[in-house]
Amino acid sequence: MTHIGRTRIPGNDKMVRGDNYDVEVMRPDGRERIRLTTGPRYDGQMSWSPDGNNLVFISERDGVNAVYVAGADGRQTTRLTTQESLDPEWSH
Repeated sequence: MTHIGRTRIPGNDKMVRGDNYDVEVMRPDGRERIRLTTGPRYDGQMSWSPDGNNLVFISERDGVNAVYVAGADGRQTTRLTTQESLDPEWSH
């Protein structure tokens, strides 16, 4: 599975990028890259919360594409769904 996505962080000049397996935060030119997820399984299809403090994304880390939420620094990751899920979005 290959999914590359980029989205701006609300109220910030940085963006988030997801590629085949990890989610990273960086400046639009690629500088100051910080990896938010690591591991051998897919992480991607991410969406920032409207306030820019949290990131929701799909991860296959437990064997199924489930929705997870993490703080903007990648910490405090919590699984939100138990079933196969795709394309998480925040409500406004």
